[in-house]
Amino acid sequence: MAAITLNCLYFINKGKRTNRNILSIMLVLICIFSIEDIVYSGDINVIQTDKKDFVMVYTRSTEDSFSLWAYLIYKEALRRMGLNLIFETYPNKRCSYLANDGKVDGEISRYYDYNEKYKNLIRVEEPLSSITWAAYAINPSISLNGWSSLKGTNYRIDYRLGTDKVDSELSKIVNKENLTTVRTVPQGLKKLLTGRTDIYVDVEGTVMIFLNSKEFQSNNIINAGIMEQGTLHTFLHKKNSKYITTLSKILKDMKDEGVFNEYMLIVQEKFKNENSH
Repeated sequence: MAAITLNCLYFINKGKRTNRNILSIMLVLICIFSIEDIVYSGDINVIQTDKKDFVMVYTRSTEDSFSLWAYLIYKEALRRMGLNLIFETYPNKRCSYLANDGKVDGEISRYYDYNEKYKNLIRVEEPLSSITWAAYAINPSISLNGWSSLKGTNYRIDYRLGTDKVDSELSKIVNKENLTTVRTVPQGLKKLLTGRTDIYVDVEGTVMIFLNSKEFQSNNIINAGIMEQGTLHTFLHKKNSKYITTLSKILKDMKDEGVFNEYMLIVQEKFKNENSH
């Protein structure tokens, strides 16, 4: 099963641990899922029956641990703003088009300068977590450090369709005939294993989910180098610009309160229990 990646921990661990125990954390979780019409107004819970739905999209469902963690965070953050999160899952490109066209309210998680390409989106400055792009290979002699380390090479390189950052960087330095795309991470890893490509580039945390699964645990795929590190942010369509500053502050408050840590514990426990069955 999926596992929370270390990429999240850089920002999560900035939050202060609270004294609430796991039982109280679970009660909070139950409230989030079951009491959809409760919002905070200072220290008083107020019943609100006309909360506005706020549709946000992501590339993976809540069956993935990072997605579930992000869902819990934004469910709570939007609740504090009097909004009701509607979480929808689509492929990478579809998410981009829906958000940029304003057909949904925003995207849960994208890299820092994502809106350089999608001009209708505004970045929420408080990061959700960190992100690392990495290269994977079978050949142990392949050793990379940054995108520029691919200059002058003749490697056959795969990457996941819709990962705009990877597409943009590789297109600058790798011959077009040496670049191919796959729709899923397993397809990219299988092409490595069968010798059809030399390198597969993707988000490190995403790839590790699959490398830790039973399907790929017993193989000789190696991390051949880190291509770039950065931060992940939420992006809202410009029609929601009035929410940007407030949402950023709420996310920071939640880190300081230890809420990011609490939800991490919930998700880790959930997937631990599932994996033990």
